Amino acid sequence: MAANVQQLNDVGAVERVIPESVAINLTDSDIAFLVPETANSNQAKDTKSENWFGRTVAKHFGLNIGRSSDRLKVDNVIRRLTRRGGPIQCEERRDARDRHKRYFLCPSQLKMGTQPARAFCGGR
Repeated sequence: MAANVQQLNDVGAVERVIPESVAINLTDSDIAFLVPETANSNQAKDTKSENWFGRTVAKHFGLNIGRSSDRLKVDNVIRRLTRRGGPIQCEERRDARDRHKRYFLCPSQLKMGTQPARAFCGGR
């Protein structure tokens, strides 16, 4: 990932830049598919988990998470969907299998009809 640094008076501002090679254009239909997936099954936040949400994202977009460029694309999609105010949130709860606390992704409590879904995901 790259960053642009702008000097504003005596304060520096950093803007995160996502290279075109790892940017995926999220459409309303992509969001409409991915958000319910978090409600229909336990989609883990942990990348080492068998049911990591990134596997669902990769399958949806036809990506191979074994390739670093595809993995960056998957991570970027998850980051955009789970950012503050986004359609997916992280929730801590006990895993049914081993009763340890784990972090799972689930649909946000926001009413998705109040704003276009693309607005939550950076408009890309």
